[in-house]
Amino acid sequence: MSQVRTANTYVYGSTARKIAPVRPEWEVQSKLAASKRKRHAASLNIGYVLFLVVAIATAAFVLINYIQLQSELTGLSKTIVSMEKELNTMRDANNDAYQRAVNSIDMEEIRRVAVEELGMVYAQEEQIVLYDAPNNDYMRQIAAAGY
Repeated sequence: MSQVRTANTYVYGSTARKIAPVRPEWEVQSKLAASKRKRHAASLNIGYVLFLVVAIATAAFVLINYIQLQSELTGLSKTIVSMEKELNTMRDANNDAYQRAVNSIDMEEIRRVAVEELGMVYAQEEQIVLYDAPNNDYMRQIAAAGY
């Protein structure tokens, strides 16, 4: 076999082999970086994987609880609205019953029974004590002063 030397390339035999084209340096570095990333992705650390799993599980737990709380809040809001409607209905019924009770009282009959049947009399002028309240609060009488 004859050996022919051309540009640092040896050719064996009678036919010339194809020479690989020379690639620019940036393309070689780019391919090396890509292969390094592939090796790094293939060899993920078990601690990192566990951290990701725990983080995803925590996020899922928080989101599920948030959705449940939102659902519960919506249900409670609906309950409050229905109870407010019931309260208004009961308040209206109570006011109607109160008005019927007030309207059914005959003040003249009460005065007649008090004076004629029970012997009550109106207070005399010297028995009446007037008091000016400093504000719109109520006043409680503890004892009658000398009466």
